[in-house]
Amino acid sequence: MTVIMETFSEKFKGQLKALLQLWLEEKGEYEEFHITPTNLLLSDAERIVSIDFKTILDYDEQSEIVHRCKIDLHRLTNYEYQRPNYLGGNEDELLRKLTRMIRQTTFRQKSVHERLEVYYYLGELLSLRGWTKKDYGILQEQVGQRFAKDVKKTSRRVYELFAIRGVQCLTKVAYICPTRLTKMSEGDFYDELLPEARRIMRETL
Repeated sequence: MTVIMETFSEKFKGQLKALLQLWLEEKGEYEEFHITPTNLLLSDAERIVSIDFKTILDYDEQSEIVHRCKIDLHRLTNYEYQRPNYLGGNEDELLRKLTRMIRQTTFRQKSVHERLEVYYYLGELLSLRGWTKKDYGILQEQVGQRFAKDVKKTSRRVYELFAIRGVQCLTKVAYICPTRLTKMSEGDFYDELLPEARRIMRETL
């Protein structure tokens, strides 16, 4: 086995290791997988599933992310939604409060709905105040210069999306999260996802 592995590059061996680790984590009911010259075969006691290489090689991760985000927007509305209690205080106090919440090390441990909600209300506030340089300075002061850019982008996108779809839908999503919205390209977000949110809202009127 060692002699065979020596014939492959370090990159190949690293990718193979990653593949095997993922297989063990995600194989579910499948018991075996085989690679033929043209297909990947997955099998259990009762069936064999064949996936041709072209399907795998043509897979577009970004398109899949946009597609799944669109599906997420169709989830039922939470008509019992209530604004969170932390929204009290004047605008300057609220701006600092929301950015401090994002800065906390425990923020990423909160549910995706709680994190989306904080970003939404930060985006709402920044939008109402005109996305000013002064407010961006407060973001930098609270979360640091490097992170402030991401916080601004994330809060803008979360707010723009759920201002259209409805903040009451924010607590029902299962796939949309701050990171996916932030990493999405401008074209995918503004030309694909936002129009889908508008279309859904038009159909529900």
